[in-house]
Amino acid sequence: MFPLHPNEGIRLKALHDLEVFGSDPQPEYDAICRTAQGLFSVPIVLVSLVGETEQWFKGKCGLDAGRTPREVSFCTYTILSDEVLVVEDAAQDRRFAANPLVTGEPHIRFYAGAPLVLGPGIHLGSLCIIDTVPRSFPAKQQEQLRDMARVVIALLRSNRAERDARESAADYRLLADNTKDVIIRCDLDGTRRYVSPAASHLLGYEPQELLGTHPLAFVHPDEVSDYARFLKRIETGLTLPPGLPSF
Repeated sequence: MFPLHPNEGIRLKALHDLEVFGSDPQPEYDAICRTAQGLFSVPIVLVSLVGETEQWFKGKCGLDAGRTPREVSFCTYTILSDEVLVVEDAAQDRRFAANPLVTGEPHIRFYAGAPLVLGPGIHLGSLCIIDTVPRSFPAKQQEQLRDMARVVIALLRSNRAERDARESAADYRLLADNTKDVIIRCDLDGTRRYVSPAASHLLGYEPQELLGTHPLAFVHPDEVSDYARFLKRIETGLTLPPGLPSF
């Protein structure tokens, strides 16, 4: 049986909310592993996310397996603390001496893992380095590993933000496509990039006819200068003075 994190339920929920556990591999995480591999001169580096019953590798180098049971996971111990876990010789450590990853492939002897800390008391997994021979790991290197773990967390947050943005955009598009109001999205220069279907009923133009056009193209020549000043004020965030026509 493996030890459980004091905030195990909260930790697993945070991991689930990120929608990353078991997701497709991404080259950015492998790149972090390769960088750590070169920096620390080790054969194996893993970005390990610790789930309920197994640990899964979001990034890796030097190991073919994509996941291992949590009961043999060194990272299960790493997530119990904010500190870097260093095992200088696993064969001499009572926690790991009989571990099948020590007695068999990949024959782990040295392990160092920096927890992936999403927030206070929320440890998702670790960025860990592994060697097949015993070795020490001084404080300076521990801090370097910790810094790289912070990069992994930043990448996880960024991936989640990108997914949220895509989902929000999809929800907005669904709403805009089905509303009876005319919704128009423009670039900063006023060029129309999206026009909702309602435009065909209220404006007399099909949406595709308006895409790529500028508002001034539909203004009477006598009012172009007023509207141009209006648009300029919108672009610069200035307040529209009284007397100008509405747009």
